[in-house]
Amino acid sequence: MTNLKEISTQLGHSLFRNCGNCKREYYFNNFIQHYPKSHHDRILKLWENPSIRFYCSYCYLLEIIREIKKK
Repeated sequence: MTNLKEISTQLGHSLFRNCGNCKREYYFNNFIQHYPKSHHDRILKLWENPSIRFYCSYCYLLEIIREIKKK
């Protein structure tokens, strides 16, 4: 397991991501603090994956509603 400082160094240019809908910025250091240290390595892999879209709470809820309406 790596510590937060090492993870931030690894990320370099990708310290923030945008919400997949409203483009709100999410900073990695703030984002990862909501999860236990035992999950940090897995979260880092998700964060670095460009095909995974992150959503703010509001936009995520909208996505769920859209999926429900499709069914």
